[in-house]
Amino acid sequence: MTLRKYADFVPKTDSGKLEWCRNFLSGIREAVARTGNTYKNDNEITELENEIRTYIEALEDAERKKIESKAANSLKRVLERKTIFRMRTMAMVLKRSGADESVIARLSIKCKNEAIDESLLKPSFKAKVVSDIVELHFTKNHLFNVSFYCRFPGQEWQPIGYGFDSPYIDKRPLAIPLQPERREYMGRFASTLVETGQFSDIVSVVFGG
Repeated sequence: MTLRKYADFVPKTDSGKLEWCRNFLSGIREAVARTGNTYKNDNEITELENEIRTYIEALEDAERKKIESKAANSLKRVLERKTIFRMRTMAMVLKRSGADESVIARLSIKCKNEAIDESLLKPSFKAKVVSDIVELHFTKNHLFNVSFYCRFPGQEWQPIGYGFDSPYIDKRPLAIPLQPERREYMGRFASTLVETGQFSDIVSVVFGG
């Protein structure tokens, strides 16, 4: 009798194994019945079918948990960007407002005081045209917001608003409908709406083009 050697045919991925198990389960009895020289012990087949069903349930459960974990991690990242940012801001407000050390300790706020020369602060940001708005993406420095200005090339700067959370959205329409325009933006840090530090570099975009 000559034995044959077969390459491993078991799928490598869980999704592949799941499909293989389902097909195997649905066809094993017919395959045994139609194939000669093979065992036909019904108890063994039943036991194997039960094991396959249990394995299928485990694979399906693992896939559900994988999807749930992915969704949970996505939500965690969103909350980290938003909630941690707000917690950090509140912590700095308490520190700068002279909160009692016992209060600071209870909130597990551990940081060293650091002197800041506000006159040297200079914001940086990027401008991005998205449909009918311009997004100004910036990074806050400590408690400072960003005061934004805009102008057409060669004209005077005009204040357009304060960025408390990034991005700041410039919703102003085109000055002349259907006519693209070049806008230049500039920013400066502000604390309680009082500007401080240096003006940013000028950033420009073509809006409505």
